Formats: sequence, C-alpha cells, structure tokens
Amino acid sequence: MFGIIQTITSPFKGIINGIISGINILISGLNRIKITIPTWSPINPGATLSFNIPKMNYFKDGAALYEETVGVMAEYPGARTNPEIVSPKNLMYSTMRQAIKDSDNEGKDVHLRAETTLKVNGKTMARETIEDFNDEAIRRGFKPILQKG
Repeated sequence: MFGIIQTITSPFKGIINGIISGINILISGLNRIKITIPTWSPINPGATLSFNIPKMNYFKDGAALYEETVGVMAEYPGARTNPEIVSPKNLMYSTMRQAIKDSDNEGKDVHLRAETTLKVNGKTMARETIEDFNDEAIRRGFKPILQKG
C-alpha cells in the first residue's frame, strides 16, 4: 500500500521541490541586488538598500539550527519509514538517556562500554574507553560524555 501511495505522491514532491528550488534561485537573485542612495539625496544619503532573505533549506542530512530557520523537512525518499526528527538539543539528550535506560530489563541505567583504538600499520598505538574519556573530561572541568544515573 505504501508503495502505491509513494508512486502517486512522488511526482508532486518533485514538483514542489522544483518550485522550492525556483524560489531559492529567485531569493539568491534578490539578495544580490544592492542600491546605494546618492550622497546628494535628502533621504539617507549614501545608504545602501539590499535584501537579506533566507533561502529554504533542505535538511535530509540533518542540521544543527541556532536561529529561526525556514526549511523543507522529510523531503527525502523513505521519510515515512525513517522519519526526520526535529527537536531541541536538551529534549533529544533526555530522550536518548531515557531510551538507553528503558532498554534495560530492570529499568536501570545501562552501562555502555565504548572503546577507540588507534592502529598504525596494524600495530595498536593507543586504546581509550568512554570511562577514560570521562575521567579526563572531569579532570579538566568538562561534563562527562556519558553520565550515570
């Protein structure tokens, strides 16, 4: 059933994405316009008038947004089965922590052990674990990568 719906809606998505691309081209053109008011003008002499219109962004590869942004989300094939998640960082962090906690049968925190190994020509040069990274982060006054509790 999903395949049929995707087949029907796919051309419309293409048309919409084409329109958005056209709008972005128009916005780029408008943003290049700069008009300097002559110095002899009684109103704002020497001032420059210009556009600064934000383009519509595509977020299929994700993004970190630090200010208000206009964009198109879930525009990629398979968004229905692999949805794009738009969330404030703190909510994402607490949701991930809860998901890790819930994954344990007893509802306790799960102890994750991650290890990074640096090898050069097949020889192990360095090996670090999350615990080691956390110890060093705490020693230097930073938050640990993975906290217990």
